Amino acid sequence: MRYGTYPRHHPEDFENRERLIEEFVLPGFIPPEPVINESSKMRTQGSCFAENIHHAISNRGLDCQHLTMQEAVNSPLANRLLFDRVANQSVFPSHPFHDQLFPALTIKQVREYIPNEDLFIFTVGVAGCWFDATGNAPTVDVDPKKLKDFSFRWLSAAENAQHLKAILEVLRHLNPDLHVVLTLSPVPLNRAFGYPSAVVGDCISKSTLRVAIAAVLEAAGPKVSYWPSFEIVRWMGSHLPPVFGIDDGVGRHVSKEMVDTIVRLFLKHYAGLYR
Repeated sequence: MRYGTYPRHHPEDFENRERLIEEFVLPGFIPPEPVINESSKMRTQGSCFAENIHHAISNRGLDCQHLTMQEAVNSPLANRLLFDRVANQSVFPSHPFHDQLFPALTIKQVREYIPNEDLFIFTVGVAGCWFDATGNAPTVDVDPKKLKDFSFRWLSAAENAQHLKAILEVLRHLNPDLHVVLTLSPVPLNRAFGYPSAVVGDCISKSTLRVAIAAVLEAAGPKVSYWPSFEIVRWMGSHLPPVFGIDDGVGRHVSKEMVDTIVRLFLKHYAGLYR
């Protein structure tokens, strides 16, 4: 049985950040051969961290686009609402907020872009979603002045896995050759409804999503993979100098240096660059 070891607290283990990550985080997540090349078309979608990844990759001169959505569209369920519309199907009651969040132009763009792209980096960040007063229609976004008209529900790992699988099915239909890379945003929750501690709520939310992603990967096939940016920041980051709030003083923002490290390692192993 294969097994990994946790890094020791020896100074030499932490002198080279990239080597530390490659030795203790990346085993099992490195593709056997490069998936993309310098002419590949890539797209990111999801939480704010996905946009950071997009900028970091684009700044290296590679063709990487970002599907811009409101920050509220950061859970598997919220993103499923989008892809259900792309596929002209829906298992959830409609809500007026959906037309605002997912306008016809956005749906049209997704249908046109995905079939012509090679890699789709999909980042999720929150395990729960807002629902209307009936508890049936997911609203994703809410009017902060009328919170009494909505309820926030934390979804289970099984529910989130189901929504991720539904999204993957739509992507496969649009482009059977598309390689999808799932990532979990390391950015902490700003607030956690239902939890008196946002730190604890964030831990439960991220853990739920990580379990959901693991369940999806078990039966996803070779064109779906996971890049452990979450583990790099939140686990390895706990052993390194500060990785949050360095650039702008905001304690939830991952440092540019850490994002650059994550992207550099990603392109090293997914595109064969920087070897």
